[in-house]
Amino acid sequence: MFNQLWKTAESNSVKVLKALKEVRLAESDLWGSTGYGLDDFGREKLEKAYAYCFGAEASLVRPNISSGTHVAYLVAMSLDLAKKKVAFSPCEPYDSVFENIKHLLWKWVVWDLNDEPINADVLWLQRSGGYRWHEGLNIDELRKAIDLFRSLNPDAVIVVDNCYGEFVEDLEPSQVGADIVFGSLIKNLGGTVTPTGAYVAGKKELVDKVSEVLFGPALAKEQGATGNFLKGAFQGLFLAPIMVYNALLSKQLMLERLNNTLKERFPFSDIIVRTRWDDEEHMLAAAHIIQSTGPVNSHVTPTPFEMGGYADPIVMAWTGFIQGESLSLSADGTVKPPYELFIQPGVNPFIIEGLSAELKSLL
Repeated sequence: MFNQLWKTAESNSVKVLKALKEVRLAESDLWGSTGYGLDDFGREKLEKAYAYCFGAEASLVRPNISSGTHVAYLVAMSLDLAKKKVAFSPCEPYDSVFENIKHLLWKWVVWDLNDEPINADVLWLQRSGGYRWHEGLNIDELRKAIDLFRSLNPDAVIVVDNCYGEFVEDLEPSQVGADIVFGSLIKNLGGTVTPTGAYVAGKKELVDKVSEVLFGPALAKEQGATGNFLKGAFQGLFLAPIMVYNALLSKQLMLERLNNTLKERFPFSDIIVRTRWDDEEHMLAAAHIIQSTGPVNSHVTPTPFEMGGYADPIVMAWTGFIQGESLSLSADGTVKPPYELFIQPGVNPFIIEGLSAELKSLL
């Protein structure tokens, strides 16, 4: 396993470096733009580099798309789902995404991948298991699902929510048949340093439609100032294969040490460790241990709170240098039975043994 993780990180590192050389990245491309953001050559190069890494026709990578939930909404709007039948698989999108897009839906179903393919206009796949007690879809499973669905729906649009899955393997969903993929830059591809933003990548026609929703059809991708975003975005992309390797190594080490986790097959679909606790007290204690282990806000005690997109109070721990950034050591969970806390074990595998021992003391 560890040898395969190394090979994947090596392959993705080479791919990113080739992408940055291909676009001829220069120091001046890191400076960003102001105002309308016209003639922002650094932004154009960043989007070409993303398209290269995803084997895609085009990409949109912008700081004014604030999160994975936000970009999911933009994609849903661009597809005009009010006139189409949507198949979600392997389940509904997780709470915050579904709450944000369900008012846009006309007809929708959940397609179990073990069943025969169904007729639909759009297939919306979730690569990560998300904050649920099940695994996601690795690349081979995504390829099989896409091929099976395509066999009955050759003209359908296939969407993949790629959050938490980027660079976990050496191929991305757009390289195995997905038409458009999206994700957040305060997760894997931000490499722990990109300050904000999200991306879409895929067929040019579909990416352009997302851009039209974001900026309006007359402006499309021509505008959008980047300010001081580009340096962190380029650096994050460069670091991402290394940081995701560390996160996967941390995940495996934690899975080996805790017995209250969902055991997962390899290759993984994401960087998340899924844990269950006896009650609210133990769940909150686990979140406190995680918060106290990281470099930022280690003195803070996480407490449950209400958050948009969630029906129940949630508890969050995040320890990175970017607010809400969850490639670094972090955790989230809704405070209700069966008290599931979803842990991103972070990019420092050297702390996992001690952290796991503390968490295990609660069991």
